[in-house]
Formats: sequence, structure tokens, C-alpha cells
Amino acid sequence: GSLVVEFINQSTSENEIISYHWNFGDGHTSDDPNPTHEYNEPGTYLVCLRIEDNTGCVSEVCHEVVVGPQSGCHAQFEWEQIDGTYNIHFINHSTSEHDIISYLWTFGDGHQGDGQNPTHEYDGPGVYLVCLRIEDNTGCVSEICHEVVIEEIQSGCHAQFEWIIMDGSLVVEFINQSTSENEIISYHWNFGDGHTSDDPNPTHEYSEPGGYLVCLRIEDNTGCVSEVCHDFYLHGPEECEAHFNFEIDDEDIVHFNNTSTGGSDNTTWLWDFGDGQTSTEENPVHEYDEPGIYTICLTMMDDSTDCVDDFCLTLVYQMAWEDLHQDAFSEEKTSTAASSSLDKPIVIHAYTNPVSDHLLVQYETKQECSLRFDLYDLTGYKVLSSTVKGQLTGSHQEMIDVGFVHPGMYILTITTEESLNTMRISVSR
Repeated sequence: GSLVVEFINQSTSENEIISYHWNFGDGHTSDDPNPTHEYNEPGTYLVCLRIEDNTGCVSEVCHEVVVGPQSGCHAQFEWEQIDGTYNIHFINHSTSEHDIISYLWTFGDGHQGDGQNPTHEYDGPGVYLVCLRIEDNTGCVSEICHEVVIEEIQSGCHAQFEWIIMDGSLVVEFINQSTSENEIISYHWNFGDGHTSDDPNPTHEYSEPGGYLVCLRIEDNTGCVSEVCHDFYLHGPEECEAHFNFEIDDEDIVHFNNTSTGGSDNTTWLWDFGDGQTSTEENPVHEYDEPGIYTICLTMMDDSTDCVDDFCLTLVYQMAWEDLHQDAFSEEKTSTAASSSLDKPIVIHAYTNPVSDHLLVQYETKQECSLRFDLYDLTGYKVLSSTVKGQLTGSHQEMIDVGFVHPGMYILTITTEESLNTMRISVSR
């Protein structure tokens, strides 16, 4: 619903990447690793990223980015190289308001193909310009091209492993995933705590929590040797974790259920209910004085294990429909203010608050008018805008999609030619 694009850098290097240069295709650039850019108008832009690492290695890649409302048909695809082969699986992501009736793939090596998600085998590694052309049943045609990099097939032997930490213990199960074109004849594990093993899939118990660098070295029957290392942090059974949930009864009293783990008889609890009140009970109850959005935090402390942890949740208390007969920012709802609102061309009766995915506003127009609904975050940035033209006199409701915005507080304004209505909105999921 916007012209804002978030770019996610996925560049790789065997060394440290020291510079990023983005060209957004509209005359603007950036040197951030993961920039966010707002375009001035919808369109298709060629966006390029150029990187350089500390050895002088330079690489650049470009993609076409479609920004703004899309109609008609739009070709799009991604791809993946099948391990150990030069086979590329192409995944179609094309869209159309109608049925797509044809796909034409040009694989960049002199071959073509059809089908929605083809797999094509190349003769060897390299960079190939692959194009997809689609057509739907209305005659709409769209084409897109990407440079597809095919990596050299790895040969020889390759050490690799995963691990599973057994719940509530210092026991770790290591899972060997090494590969070789030949028979692997030896495994050597170094668990990072002075202990080793020659088993293919060992299980090891550590004596204490901490960070460990674990290495696996393999050798096959041709003399090929490969080694890989991974580090991880082992928390151990004495680690504690604060957690809770809550229920609100028919009398609007909140019952907190402490579900923390790792505590003992020496554990102490501190609750902060977000309204200036606290408690040291393990499972307290609390009644709030007024509706609102409260952040509740639980802190657990245990001197016997030197464990401290906290956990917070947001509670939306007694907030659902808010009945309005005036500006929601007004300090008081007086009869004078209520009657004066009848002179306005629009009266807001109610709106959903808090809201999850769709904001519903009920309002009444006293005369034919056009309305604009704008949603702002607390920095004043407009996150969405919607216009209703020529609304007739009577009662209406407007459904606004807010599913794409981040949870938090926002300001909704409803503007006509003669009035401005403003209200607070809480997006909560």
C-alpha cells in the first residue's frame, strides 16, 4: 500500500565486505547495507547493488523492481540450483487479474522452454540472462529478465554437521551431514571443552554452560580431508526463563498466570502492571482504574543460581468500540460539544479500537461530501491514505486495511472540505 521498498542485502564474501553502493534507478543512491527507499511515483525501476570486500573483490547485481499498484499482468520468477548439478529450477511468481495461458522461457544458453516451473540443465557454471514472457487470456503480455549465476559443482569431500541440545540438560547430540564422492573412513570431533570423539554421530555431555566451538574433521579413502567448525551457546538446566499469560474475568479483574521456568524456592518475583502499581506475588490479580494499553513486565531473580530474567506483554484493557460524537482528542465529552458536532458535515459514531488487521469506522454524513482517511504514526509519517468521493447523505461505514503496519499507536484523521476529525488508533496483534 505504499511506494516504500525495503531492500534486504544477501551478498556473500569469504572476506569482510567493506562497502555497499545501491542505485535505486530513480536518481537516488545509498551506502547502507539494508536501505529503505521511498519512490516518488509508481513504476518499474532497475535497482543495482555493488559491493566490495577488503581484498578488492567487487561484485554487482541488478534486479527490476515493480513499485506501486499493479494491474494487468506481471512476469516474475526466482530460481535455485539443485545441489551437485548444473540443473536450475525456476519458480514462477507471475501475476495477472486473468488466466495466464502461456509461459515462454529463454534460458540464455540458446535453449528455450515452456511450462510454469521448468527445470533446465546447463553445460557448466557461468552467468546467464534468463527471460520469462507471459501472456494472459486478455492478450496482456509481460516479460522480465534476470541474470542467473550458476555456481561450480563442488567435488571432493565436505564436512558438515548439525546439533540438537537436549531440553533441560547439558547434553548435545551431534548429527553428521558430511558428504564425499568416495567412502568417508574417519571422523574426528573436537567438542571445544578438551574432549574429542571419533564416532560419526556422537552425543556429548558438557560439564557447565557456556559458549563452545565444535569442529569436525573428516577424511575419505582417497585422502581428501575437510574440516568445519560451528559455535553455539549452551544455557544449561539452571537457566531460568520468565513467562506469563493472563485472563480477564467478567468483573474486568486481570488474573496473571506465572508460567516461568527454572525457578526454585529462592526465586523472587516482581510484577510491574504498567499503571504505576507492582506486586511481588507469584500469581497476582490486578484491577485497572481505566481502559488503556498497558505493558506488564515480570522479573524473576534467584540468588541460588545467579539467574535473572524478565518478560513483558502488552494488555489491551476494556478497549473495543469507542463511541464518538466529537473529536477523539477533546478532553471532555460535554453536551455542548456533542450538539455542536451535529453542525459538521460528518459525525463519527464509533470505530474499532484496538484494531488487528481491519479498522472499521461508522460515521454519518449530513450532506454530500468527499472524505479522505489518513493514518499517521507518532512521528507524523503518513502510512496510508484512502479517499471516498461524493459520499451521499446518511449512515456509512469504512473498512481500512491496516494489516501491513507495525503494532503501535497511530493517529487517524478523517478530512472533508469543511472539517477535520482526529482520533487515536492502537494496532495490536
